[in-house]
Amino acid sequence: MKSSRRSSAIALSMRANAADLVTSRTDGTAQLLLIPSASHASLLFSRAALRAIQDWTAKTLQLTGSPGKPSLRHVYGAIAGFIGLLLLANPFLRELTGKKRNAVEETKERAETGNSVSWPRMLLEFALGAILIVVLLRYWNPLRPIHLFEGDYLAGFLLLLGVALLIFRWNSLREQLLTWKAGLLPAFFAGLILVLLFTAWLELSLYEAWLTPAKWSRFPFLFLAFFPYHFAEEIYLGPAANKSAWRRFAAGLSLRAVAWGALAVGVLYLHSGEILMVLLLPYFVLLHSLQRRGMDIVQQETSSALAAAAFGAILLAGFCLVIFPVT
Repeated sequence: MKSSRRSSAIALSMRANAADLVTSRTDGTAQLLLIPSASHASLLFSRAALRAIQDWTAKTLQLTGSPGKPSLRHVYGAIAGFIGLLLLANPFLRELTGKKRNAVEETKERAETGNSVSWPRMLLEFALGAILIVVLLRYWNPLRPIHLFEGDYLAGFLLLLGVALLIFRWNSLREQLLTWKAGLLPAFFAGLILVLLFTAWLELSLYEAWLTPAKWSRFPFLFLAFFPYHFAEEIYLGPAANKSAWRRFAAGLSLRAVAWGALAVGVLYLHSGEILMVLLLPYFVLLHSLQRRGMDIVQQETSSALAAAAFGAILLAGFCLVIFPVT
């Protein structure tokens, strides 16, 4: 209730400031227009928002004629291409990571004998660890020097949480390291190829997603920061053969929800200021759903927690470099 009142007060204050800016202009070029449910990205998706900017431009520049309504075909095409890439990703992963099946049969049998942690215990350990790390980040963030706006906070959070969880599961960690070669290289290249494919498609169709040299230079640091968390998550979930695919998928997403809940607590109650962790939640939900499914496929084909963790860390690193700006 308090947060909704605070949001309403902030919105009214911003509207009042905008109205003051409009009245301060005396040349008649400023205009205040409220469009319901519009955001800074509405020019791409909302005909009402784009028509408003067309009318303002025509009036300000004294243009003649009436602009036509913008078409949404490019948006539909971009979404169709994105869905097409998703449909191809499943067989691509199985083909690339499954080629080494015979070579890792012995390690696969040994890995499938492992045990996953019970679901309530997983949630409890992840929740306690995540809250402690959020508190620690108020005083020290080891990834601050990479200068990725709010992405460095997420990287520091996952790095510290992943290391803590791996130490807590030290015996399971040592068992997994015995089979570290199983499917690791194919999973690594599969992750890189998918990052390149999706960023290239978004760059060509909808959004400036292609990574610049400045962002590529930060990729290794993000990968190494994200890897411990994904490795710990795979160890907690256990081998794919121990439970059904959908149960493993749901359990993995529940662990992500607990971690993001701790980040939200940091924003709302500890005043961390990392507001993008909350504002970008819909995009992270989509990413985590697709990434978690891809990691499960890699785990099924290789029976290697290390390979699945490397694949997931690459995808998350690429996503963060797309949405978080370099500072």
